[in-house]
Amino acid sequence: MSTEGVRASVIVAVKDEAERIDPCLESLLSQTYKNYEVIVVDGGSTDGTIEIVNSYAERMPDKIRLTTEPGRGPGYARNLGVKMSKGEILIFLDGDDEVNPEYLEKVTRHFEKPEVAAVSTRMIFRSGETLWGRIQDLWRRTRWSQETTRFPTAMRREAFEEVGGYNESLVVGEDYDLWDRLRRYITEGKLKTDREPEAVIYSTSEDTPAEIFRHGVWFGRNLPQLLKLHPKYGGPILLWSLFNVLPLPLMALLLIPQLRWIPITYLGVYLTVWLYLTVRALTVPLKVEDSAPRILFLLAPLLQFLVGLAILTGLIKG
Repeated sequence: MSTEGVRASVIVAVKDEAERIDPCLESLLSQTYKNYEVIVVDGGSTDGTIEIVNSYAERMPDKIRLTTEPGRGPGYARNLGVKMSKGEILIFLDGDDEVNPEYLEKVTRHFEKPEVAAVSTRMIFRSGETLWGRIQDLWRRTRWSQETTRFPTAMRREAFEEVGGYNESLVVGEDYDLWDRLRRYITEGKLKTDREPEAVIYSTSEDTPAEIFRHGVWFGRNLPQLLKLHPKYGGPILLWSLFNVLPLPLMALLLIPQLRWIPITYLGVYLTVWLYLTVRALTVPLKVEDSAPRILFLLAPLLQFLVGLAILTGLIKG
């Protein structure tokens, strides 16, 4: 089939994104592909996000619509956005994302092939000029150095509805959960997922220690749901958090001669793992626009200690 005339619906879930929603919407309004709509679902913002989106919706009601939900989570918000949408192609973004002008054009052309059920696009991390933001970006770029995102950001409405949409009980890991079901649907239906590295999402993240810690605590509080439903996905997150936090308390065992071998052995494993990750960070090929001072990766263990401590704090607090 031809994508000429095929409508794309962009679902943007937001909460307190007053500082970032303008660039997100402006990037969507600058698309070369014109047959699309934007559904913004606000989850209870109190920082002026609603007013900003409303100003766009009033000026361009044929392109942008706003609805609100009582803060039931990203899965609920995205499902609500889909219910309000009319497009045959569904595209999911966050309120702090931006996309390149050709994003929709590059994505929708893949759906000319009837066997394509979903499309993964490229993600470039740019969290700003703060030290912690740069470390965050470098960590993510080296961890996810492949051309496209781990989970599809665009899919056919039919496929989305067949697998039941987002799991509204999940607050974290809802994208993995959807992809897990979508992957089985694609395999069983002998369909396929395409990759489009020229469709780019520019993503930002927390760039101060306080923001990073706060986000980690929030994630940790909601981690039990993910562990229960997807232990193979949530388990490694928990283990990685423990791995990065344990060296500090284990140092106390150095005071006990009979137990000194425990922290010494653990420290050896810890340093070996981080040596491998550092070498990889210094050698993995990155795109020019992804470049960052790689020497900053030497501070990545501090970042992961902070993240791990925050996740474990949230997990304990519940």
